[in-house]
Amino acid sequence: MADHPLESRVVDLEIRLTHQEVTLSELGDTIVRQQRMMEELGLQITALRQQLMSGPSVASSEDERPPPHY
Repeated sequence: MADHPLESRVVDLEIRLTHQEVTLSELGDTIVRQQRMMEELGLQITALRQQLMSGPSVASSEDERPPPHY
């Protein structure tokens, strides 16, 4: 590294700052991805809730054929 102690400390601080900037950028990207995922999951939950509330998804007893043993 550098010969002067103050210069060495400044270089060390610059290296740390660079690593922190990269980490903050990665964390920001992660937050954006997670937010998008939560929004998609919210839409899926809403769609599933609407399917459940819209009525039964199985055929009524009049529409079903009798079992083969009848």
